[in-house]
Amino acid sequence: MEFGRPGVLDEEYFGALASVLCSRSKYVGLLLAHVKLEHMSTIDLIPEVSSLTMRFTDTLDMHTSLVHKCANTLVSLNAVISNAKTLFYDANENIVVYPQLEVLSLAATTGAFTSDRVSVPNVLPLPSLKSLYVGIPYLYTDDVLFRGNSASLKGLVINIDQNTVNVLNRNQVFRNNYKNLKVIIEKTYPDEDLTLISDADMNKFFSSLVGTARTLKLASEVSFNYLIAAAPPNGFEYLQALCITKDNMALFDVLRLLKALPSLIKIACGFDSLGSELENIAANDLPNYITSTYCNTGKNLQIISNQGIGGLVRPVVTEYVILLALVCPKLRRVDLTPDGISDFQGKVAKALQSIPYSKYTSELDRLLCAVY
Repeated sequence: MEFGRPGVLDEEYFGALASVLCSRSKYVGLLLAHVKLEHMSTIDLIPEVSSLTMRFTDTLDMHTSLVHKCANTLVSLNAVISNAKTLFYDANENIVVYPQLEVLSLAATTGAFTSDRVSVPNVLPLPSLKSLYVGIPYLYTDDVLFRGNSASLKGLVINIDQNTVNVLNRNQVFRNNYKNLKVIIEKTYPDEDLTLISDADMNKFFSSLVGTARTLKLASEVSFNYLIAAAPPNGFEYLQALCITKDNMALFDVLRLLKALPSLIKIACGFDSLGSELENIAANDLPNYITSTYCNTGKNLQIISNQGIGGLVRPVVTEYVILLALVCPKLRRVDLTPDGISDFQGKVAKALQSIPYSKYTSELDRLLCAVY
């Protein structure tokens, strides 16, 4: 339910109405917009609810008392935050714990940060957390958002900046053996220059992250080269799905990623060139060169997708998919746009009749049935 159109619903009426409606259901969500709850008499009328969402124009500061009152029952909290302390500290400086909270989303209005980063020591405030969206620079000096939830956390969206990398590295957050963790790395604050982060810190961050995540999506500003640079000699053996939003990748980049990620089952990306390392090799020599240099590099890869988040389609050149298939023995699916399927199948059939590909019949026959 939604409350709070200015000039229509006053605070006292809000409290009374919320009390009646919330008492009728065990699982209740409130969408708070333009209602500033200042009087404890109003807040006392509202039963403990399971979900709170704040409109972008409101901040957690406006609803702190209500959020803290519902801390024991909240399952979902979508908060616009401007002061790092308000989420975990009450008015008496006591630490607030959210024992049932499963979904936490933290956003901010532009320029809304009014406090320094804080620490929250010696407690496990989010022990049941399953999904965490941090759409703001990390506001804490410790691992409070991750502490004690390695067994439950399944989805993470986090902005990458120098402080975030330093805090997560220092607290070894991703050494906690997460299970089936899906991670999206974003960079929505352009003034944060990733080049200021040392290569050693970036390698440590990605080494620990990819050592525990099953699925990873990188924003276009976050280079896939970090994954390659951080990879151990035998590659990362846990990551199974990777989405690269950067458009202008090359086939050579994909081959390097597959070498760094030998357990990868699905890759979603666009690649529309060979790359400088391959473009000087004669076309007739490319199949033999790739199979000899990158033999079984993609030994577990089954799916190549050009479908990005939100339906975005990235360019994938058929000739390069054909070359990639030579070192991906389990490849069984290639996602294409509908108008690209017939073109793809025609080019695969033509390749089968050409001299450089004639000895790779079994590898290419699979591609004829692999397009979707």
